[in-house]
This record gives sequence, C-alpha cells and structure tokens, in this order.
Amino acid sequence: VAGPIAADLCSRGVKKLTIVNRTLEKAQYIADTLRNIYGVETSFGPFSEEFLSSVAPEISLAVQCTCLGGGSHWGQFPHLGFVSRLPKNCIAADVLYPTTDFLEEAKRQGLPTVSGKGMLYQQQLAMMEFYFGVKLGADALQEAKEALEVAIAMRTIRNKKMKEQ
Repeated sequence: VAGPIAADLCSRGVKKLTIVNRTLEKAQYIADTLRNIYGVETSFGPFSEEFLSSVAPEISLAVQCTCLGGGSHWGQFPHLGFVSRLPKNCIAADVLYPTTDFLEEAKRQGLPTVSGKGMLYQQQLAMMEFYFGVKLGADALQEAKEALEVAIAMRTIRNKKMKEQ
C-alpha cells in the first residue's frame, strides 16, 4: 500500500518523500522508483525509533501504512516516541480505521489526524466498477459511508459479545 499511496502523492505534486519500511531494501526500492518516475527528492530508512525520530521534525504528512497498532489481533506499533517530534501542523494519516495507536498518539500530541475510512469508501466504489461494471457517481459515496458505518457498528457489537462469552 505504501508504494501506491506515495506514487499518488507524487502525482499530486509532492516534491519530497521519506519512505520508511520494516524491510530496508523495500524502502529503498520504493524511494528509488518514485525518484526515477516522478523526479521527486526521496530518502529512505529503517522502521526504527532512531530513524523515525531523526526525520520526524521535517515531515508535514506522516502516512502509516502497516497493520500495526490497529487492534488486538494485530501487532502493536513499537515506535511511537517520534510522534512527539512531528511539527504541530503535520497531518497524521493511517490506512486503517477507525483508529490506531499511531493516530491516538498523534491526537494526544494535538496533531490533525485522518483515518483510513475515506480510502475504504473509495475502494468500495472502485470494487463496484471492477466486479460488476457499475460506475457509481459521487452521490453514491454517502451510501458507501453509511454502509461502512453499519458494518463497523455490527462488528463492534459482535466482538463485544464474543469477549463476554
């Protein structure tokens, strides 16, 4: 997910990116590919508290693309100290929803946050077109949002009942 999100940001005019990945080789590959295709300034590094803290003060948009910190069935996000080093106008975004450890820490630091719900909504519209050949208009986005909210509420109730048993 990180590569396509970074590529989309480049196509929208981002001039400088830092790619962090649990696999350093993958981070370098994504950074090199984006630099070659879009001509943007890139850097890369390991998914470590030291590296994240060193680059944090220069970041204006931090996008978290792993499944870490998204709930009890995923691993916990191991490095959150860097969030306190992000500039106060940095937007903290996560591909997961409704919230994650990363987004919660960003909120505690007073940063604006964006969850992955918007991406999920758009995916639903794209899936309708891909699987069924139905291209839904922008007005269908509200329907997708409502359907997703119902699904999230149902999952929350189900999970709560499972814990009670």
